[in-house]
Amino acid sequence: MAKIQEQVVRRFEELANQAQQIPLINQGDITIHASHQQFYAWATSALNAIQGVFGKDSPHYTRFEAELSRISNNNVCQELLDSFRGIFLGAKSDV
Repeated sequence: MAKIQEQVVRRFEELANQAQQIPLINQGDITIHASHQQFYAWATSALNAIQGVFGKDSPHYTRFEAELSRISNNNVCQELLDSFRGIFLGAKSDV
């Protein structure tokens, strides 16, 4: 059982690091958003990890999924990206 816990902790650490590496792209003078490809790759893995550890009824999962539903036109602004990172870090700290 300890080996599984170590793997979970390691995976959450990897995903936390990946979240910090998602680049913000400036399009025009004002519009800044996360790279779509990197964000969705990370968000899918993060949601899967949260579900695997806490389940779909957990506050972490439901909040993360609610934030996903707020995304419009696939654009994730910096504030929304920070929200996702915060939710994930909350889940990570509870692991």
